[in-house]
Amino acid sequence: MCGIHGYLKVGSKDKELERVIQGMVLAGHHRGPDDEGHTLIEGDDFSVGFGHNRLSIIDLSEHGHQPMLDKETGNWITFNGEIYNFQDLKRELEQSGVSFSTQSDTELILKAYNAWGQSCVERFRGIFGFALWDAAREECILVRDQMGVKPLYFYAKEDRILFSSEVRSLLASDRVPKKLSMEGASGYLMYGCVQEPCTLVDHVYSVFPGTMLIVDKKGHIEEKRYWSLPQDIESDLDEATAVKRVRSSLEDAIKYQQVSDVPIGVFLSGGIDSSVIASLACLQNPGKISTFCIGFEEKDFNESHYARKIADSVGSNHHELIMRGSDVRARWEEALAAYDQPSCDGLNTYFITELLAQHGLKVALSGLGGDEVFAGYNGFSKTLMVEKWHNRLRHLPFLLLSRFPWRATDAKLQTLLELSNPTLPASYFASRLLYNTANVEWLLQPFDVTLSENAWMERSRKLASSTKHLDAVNRASSCELQHYMLNQLLRDSDQMSMAHSLELRVPLLDHKLVEAVFNMPGSMKLDPSLQKPLLVRAMGKDLPSIAYEHPKQGFVFPFEAWFKKDLRPPIERFFKGSHKALWSEEKLRLLWSRFESGKLSWSRVWALFLLNDWLKRNKVIL
Repeated sequence: MCGIHGYLKVGSKDKELERVIQGMVLAGHHRGPDDEGHTLIEGDDFSVGFGHNRLSIIDLSEHGHQPMLDKETGNWITFNGEIYNFQDLKRELEQSGVSFSTQSDTELILKAYNAWGQSCVERFRGIFGFALWDAAREECILVRDQMGVKPLYFYAKEDRILFSSEVRSLLASDRVPKKLSMEGASGYLMYGCVQEPCTLVDHVYSVFPGTMLIVDKKGHIEEKRYWSLPQDIESDLDEATAVKRVRSSLEDAIKYQQVSDVPIGVFLSGGIDSSVIASLACLQNPGKISTFCIGFEEKDFNESHYARKIADSVGSNHHELIMRGSDVRARWEEALAAYDQPSCDGLNTYFITELLAQHGLKVALSGLGGDEVFAGYNGFSKTLMVEKWHNRLRHLPFLLLSRFPWRATDAKLQTLLELSNPTLPASYFASRLLYNTANVEWLLQPFDVTLSENAWMERSRKLASSTKHLDAVNRASSCELQHYMLNQLLRDSDQMSMAHSLELRVPLLDHKLVEAVFNMPGSMKLDPSLQKPLLVRAMGKDLPSIAYEHPKQGFVFPFEAWFKKDLRPPIERFFKGSHKALWSEEKLRLLWSRFESGKLSWSRVWALFLLNDWLKRNKVIL
């Protein structure tokens, strides 16, 4: 896992090209402290710079140094991530006469591109974001993995195109204006995380998952989609066959994602998903797997006792840390500084990855994706109910309801408000709201913000439209993966793990596994008597029963309790302080009073605090 950076100057050359790239590399040091490098490519009427931060995972030798040159073609690459099946592809290419000089998957990409062209990405099984300079065509290709596990951002305006694994590295280039994107801010406020393709910086966007951007030397950009979620359901599939397919796909995903030249750890929360990962990892590598868990003094949030029993059952070397609000407060500055983009979630990943890093690990497996792929959230069954209500509420006058925005503290009322809005995709997006439309318009009142006309809203509409033919469960699963998973969970996992120079792998989001499960009818994925029936039945006796017999909890911090004690002082200072912010002092004091009276949830307060903190840290102006 690494950090990649680049700059394409068109029409003329930038005399400070090297300084710009070096600044981006310096800002990305935490992503790859093992090595760094850059290269400059000069043309008659353009200049290109590639930069790289390396976290050595595969081929630890100097042969894995990047940016990497293919001497045969003159092509360059800067690559972040892993191609898990690189050894399979390497053997295939060697059989056709291709020779290799390293053991790295980076070289594999260069050789695969030479052999198969742009279609080579369709063969890659992994997590990645990379840029490849095609010397013959004089064009730069930006590619992001199928599920969007690894981030890739770009800025394109006038005579310059810059890209990076992080928004902060783009800001460090001194070529991207530090101006707040109101598109990005509105999406963040509505959902507690920035909505792709937007970011919080004006004119900075993310490359979509399963997509490549081809940028020619004149700065023209062509977008190509090379992968998307399956749309066809195998309706006559029997359950026994489905269970066998899931088991086979799981074993493959775990096998491929344990390819590493350094030791690997496993997150073990005590739930089904992480227990599946730990169990299969231990079966494939007995005696070599270490598991890690964070517990809490607050009993309603603590699953550490389950994790301990599961670790004993599967035979892992288990490590446990009990977290308190005071521990978070002690690491407050470092944790907040880790956000490449703010999110109401994320601190849980920061502290669990810190625990692994303290034990000398550079790679971890996570159970992320199990709920979204195998219909684990309670919302999957609730989606059916909400859809029925949508049909009944669609004629209600939205403007009348939205005159009472701050009464929408109750989740059901908030859902009713959004379902009555005919301009929004209905049930799913309403269920994920933090602030409703009227709230956001009030919060951004001084600025010219039109919520119905922006990039992330348009993407949400297209997502809702593209899934209409699917059954309710698969439709909800598609929305979870392309909305909540992409915009919050994956981004948080990357930015918080990379803050500790740790690579986080997600076997349950292996795109081949996702394809296999998405082809199955939604009815197979729900059972009132069993959580995630397909996943549990696929594991059989290899999954300790304690993993699925206790109530589902989720890996979340007890923020509500901590906000009343350890975390209260810095947040209260923000809301009561006399300082300039995105919001007026009067508005902030009103919000704080509503929080203290129980009329505003902790998550809404937290979202505002984080956004303001991020803007200040990164010196982004309004």
